[in-house]
Amino acid sequence: MGDGPGSSEPHARCVAPGRGLAGGLLAALLGSRVLSRSLYGVSAHDPLAIGAAAFVMLSSAMLAVIGPARRASRADPVSILRRL
Repeated sequence: MGDGPGSSEPHARCVAPGRGLAGGLLAALLGSRVLSRSLYGVSAHDPLAIGAAAFVMLSSAMLAVIGPARRASRADPVSILRRL
């Protein structure tokens, strides 16, 4: 029987994505020094290039998730639970 989330769970769900985003941004900025030799005509700290890369990754993640999410939203939960 579900009792609901504990007192720290909602806070952890809100803070964890922020930590991942901050860690990813830090890793991207530090990794840009290593990859700066491979870049041609673009600064390693160009905000437009970083923003475009983030947009491409977010868009591809959304496209990868949308199909299974739509299929799951159309499924009948009772029939799925009966199969288990």
